[in-house]
Amino acid sequence: MHSGTDSLETKLQELRKSTQEHILELKDAIANLTEHKTNHISFFTYSSNIAHHLQSDNMCLASYHIKNIGNNPIKNPEIILKISEGCPFSFHGKYINPGSRIPSKLKNGWIRLNDPSALHEFHLKPSEDTIIFPGEMLTFSSFQITWKPSEEYSGSITGYTYTDQRTDGVAALNAINISGTLAVEEVNHD
Repeated sequence: MHSGTDSLETKLQELRKSTQEHILELKDAIANLTEHKTNHISFFTYSSNIAHHLQSDNMCLASYHIKNIGNNPIKNPEIILKISEGCPFSFHGKYINPGSRIPSKLKNGWIRLNDPSALHEFHLKPSEDTIIFPGEMLTFSSFQITWKPSEEYSGSITGYTYTDQRTDGVAALNAINISGTLAVEEVNHD
């Protein structure tokens, strides 16, 4: 019975080590950003609901945040969210497509800037003129990534933030990486 406990303890130690490594990477990334006079950081927060069965519904609920860490206001933020090509993911979010009849000046709304037929790249901006003051945060909230897995699946969602001050864009501190391998059970017809 100890072997199961030992295995669990080993996995927990590996998870702790991995978490510490990710925290150090984020701290290094933040330090590099401040060295380069970056006035904002952006990052994803997310949670996943994954069923380990073929053709089951899977979902990742996420938000993309832009935090002003500088001393000056950030004007006209835009974001680009990219989904890996060839993965089974579908993107669903609270935004208005170009040319939509829905009023574009919805409170806390977002507008898609690129062609709606582009399934792997989403260029978005707030529907109202937006300024992020020092210490404040702007969030594109509660978007969903859904998929039905086949035997193996893998993909990433990356983010980039553009502002009047950083027209070259700044990559998010993290990405959403999802992958899985499902064991296919063979049915024995004896």
